[in-house]
Amino acid sequence: MMRMCDRLMMPRPLTENGQFGRQLEEKEALVSQLTRGKQAYTQQIEEVKRHIEANFKAKNALAHGLQSARHDCDLLREQYEEKQEAKAELQRGMSKANSEVAQWRSKYETDAIQRTEKLEEAK
Repeated sequence: MMRMCDRLMMPRPLTENGQFGRQLEEKEALVSQLTRGKQAYTQQIEEVKRHIEANFKAKNALAHGLQSARHDCDLLREQYEEKQEAKAELQRGMSKANSEVAQWRSKYETDAIQRTEKLEEAK
């Protein structure tokens, strides 16, 4: 009777063993699929990191360029203001000189007219 029980029991472990084998294959396939997915996501993450780093470097370069441009603008503004002040000073000096020229001209013209009149009277 024991042998009969052994025979009845034999197919069952083989069936269970086959089921475990299929489950193992399914799990291995799932692990393989998940590993490929993980690798794909890892690559995407690395690509995103590279893009972020490139954007960070570009942002820093632009910020530096903007700071440099602002500094240049400030220097140019100072130079412009200095030139404007120098121009205004020159214009004031020119105005004063023109006024003096007009005064001297008027004085000499008046003196010349008076001398001409005196010369004519003396004749």
